[in-house]
Amino acid sequence: SNLESINLHDEITFIGERAFIYTALTEVNIPKKMTVLSVQVFDSTRLKSIVIPDNITTIEERAFCLCSNLETVVIGDGVTTIGLCAFEIWESSMKSVTLGKNVTTMANSVFDGCTGKLIITGNIPFTTSSSSSYQNGWLYGAKFSEIVIADEVETIPNNAFYTTTSEVNKITFGRGVKNIGKDIFRISPAEVHIKDLADWCNIDSQDDVLNGSK
Repeated sequence: SNLESINLHDEITFIGERAFIYTALTEVNIPKKMTVLSVQVFDSTRLKSIVIPDNITTIEERAFCLCSNLETVVIGDGVTTIGLCAFEIWESSMKSVTLGKNVTTMANSVFDGCTGKLIITGNIPFTTSSSSSYQNGWLYGAKFSEIVIADEVETIPNNAFYTTTSEVNKITFGRGVKNIGKDIFRISPAEVHIKDLADWCNIDSQDDVLNGSK
């Protein structure tokens, strides 16, 4: 439990479940030949920031669960799948999470308890919530105060940010958005920022895009 640092050799291809759970690790390098972060591999450690490189394709359930010291997370563009409660933090000091461009599959409650800013750089997955088919389940429990849609994002799906636990106050839309689904404002943010209003007026959107907004 007193283990504070470790240097993982780049020839390592796999690390098993719960390998470093409950240790005092404050930082870690992820080997270049690994593709999977196993179940609970860094659960309950003292990591302060994590950059998940592009060689990782899958983050399994609770891989970084209860890492309450985490302040920044950058999820690489190689990641396509994120498991249940992968970044669940009950007492969060999170400042920002950057979601890579190619995530397509996310389980429920991936960022349960996480605060700060969520930056989305590409695909916005929709996960059917365990409580409602209209809620985006991977956001369930998240406490992000701000969502930033990067200029690379072109499509925002139906109910993209809708969850009953949302605390989002501000959403910023990048210049690249071309299609917007319905009910994306059901979380009722206090502020919506649009980088390019002229482009916004040309966006293809559903008639009921403002449903639930205040």
